[in-house]
Amino acid sequence: MDVASTTSAATSATAATAAVEEADETQGQTDFDIYLQLLTTQLQNQDPTDPEDTDDFATDLATFSEVEQSVKTNDLLEEIAASLNSSSINQLADWVGHEARAQMPVAFDGAPITVAPDPAPGSDEMTLVVTNAFGSVVDETALPASSENITWAGVNEDGEPFPSGVYSFTLESRSDGTVTSVDDVEVYAPVREAQLVGDAVVLVFDGGVSIDADAVTALRDAEGAEAA
Repeated sequence: MDVASTTSAATSATAATAAVEEADETQGQTDFDIYLQLLTTQLQNQDPTDPEDTDDFATDLATFSEVEQSVKTNDLLEEIAASLNSSSINQLADWVGHEARAQMPVAFDGAPITVAPDPAPGSDEMTLVVTNAFGSVVDETALPASSENITWAGVNEDGEPFPSGVYSFTLESRSDGTVTSVDDVEVYAPVREAQLVGDAVVLVFDGGVSIDADAVTALRDAEGAEAA
């Protein structure tokens, strides 16, 4: 009987070791599968004349249940993460292909740029000031104070287009000839790319211009129809 017990114990230890080695080789197996294999091996190779204590067996079953619950929790978290990632991608796709309006520099390549002025209250006239990437003023246009969109053609006094590049727009508001405020002006530009940076959405435009999506105040389609 002692020989049988020794042989059974040796067999159990060998089987358990093999199970652990197999688990190490297969990273894709879950803790649940590993623990189940070890528990089954132990039950199959225990000495029938000296079975495991019922209290110990109950502890093993409780541990088994905890491991199983942990695996289910991990699977659920992975499903939630995949769902959130898919939702985020869809959110990014909604930006691309539209024109966003915000206070930002904008790339000019010969096509007119839509500017959305917002003159200071009480102004009777305004001047649209355009500067190039070097900060030099290239164009100034005096206009009656209005919040109507302006189309900047991007041409000089001779009708020649300005060089391609990134330009910035500011608005000088005047009342009775006196400048009352100088503010950045919102412009429309097509969104070329949308990126998820941490919890924020960053929009990328031509010319390497990028802004936080929270800075956008309006969105329209390529034909110019207001979308938001």
